[in-house]
Amino acid sequence: MRAKITTTTTAVRHCVVAGLSLVLLVTALLAGACNRGGSTDKFVIGFSQANKAEPWRTWMDDSLMKEAAKHPELEVRYADAQQDNSKQVADVENFLRQRVDLLIISPNEAKPLTGVVKRVYEGGVPVIVLDRGIEGDSYTTFIGADNREIGKAAGEYAAQLLGGKGSVVEIKGLPGSTPAVDRSAGFRSGSRGSARAGRRRGSRSRAWRRRSSRRCARRGCRRSSAR
Repeated sequence: MRAKITTTTTAVRHCVVAGLSLVLLVTALLAGACNRGGSTDKFVIGFSQANKAEPWRTWMDDSLMKEAAKHPELEVRYADAQQDNSKQVADVENFLRQRVDLLIISPNEAKPLTGVVKRVYEGGVPVIVLDRGIEGDSYTTFIGADNREIGKAAGEYAAQLLGGKGSVVEIKGLPGSTPAVDRSAGFRSGSRGSARAGRRRGSRSRAWRRRSSRRCARRGCRRSSAR
């Protein structure tokens, strides 16, 4: 049975880590039950992270490792994709060769990672998709936010702030990542649903990079002021 753990509140990040903690606890209990016969083999988890450039991902990684350290029967093998789809595919293939017992993956982008994740899942290895989705449903569990609802709420709030005046420049995340796609769709839906929405000047993709996004926002403000 496939499960989804989602949230639309401001505690998205805490929900993700709490979901992971629960998964680790259940995994540890299952691993302990299997090893009561005297086996000393550890339950091996392969964790493929999209990148370490986003501060909250570093916090996520640290939280996961601290939680895993509480369970000596678990071993976590970590790989940083460095925002590179090809590297992440290779990382997952390496976990497959290592015969990990569980794969946790936060895909850099959906389409390029779908094939290799599907191979792992269809090979009998449970797969937890974390924060960013893949295409299709070849996974065991998804832990993350309802990004369309988050985008819709932002769009409605922007429309309310503008009151029918001004313009909007949307700064999006990585184009092929599901949070960026869903939040953008939700934002457009939320802002369209109000007669008070201002004009939309277009969108810019900055792949979740904070400094680049801030520069883009400042340029957008200067251009709006000059009009």
